[in-house]
Amino acid sequence: MSDYSKSLLGMRQEGPSEVDTFRPFVATQAGWLAVSVPIVASFGMASTESVFVLAFVGFLSACLLFEPVESNPRWWRLSVWVSRGGFVVLGYWVFQRARELGI
Repeated sequence: MSDYSKSLLGMRQEGPSEVDTFRPFVATQAGWLAVSVPIVASFGMASTESVFVLAFVGFLSACLLFEPVESNPRWWRLSVWVSRGGFVVLGYWVFQRARELGI
């Protein structure tokens, strides 16, 4: 067996790389948005808030599905901060909507 084949075999036995776990995460988010946004737009409800909520729910779902078990890759640490920022934006919009309704 050549050195190249041995190195490939060694890489396969090490487990999935950071890129191998990130790609399905991004593909799931893109697929979710490609399906959900046109459906909401067909009902005439495509506002900034509704698209954000759809994207954020898809993002949180993808985070739950693809959470790394053994390692803590860079993309996962960044996604934690993105989700925190998303909760801040969502909380702001809920607060603004509650003020409009007089609650």
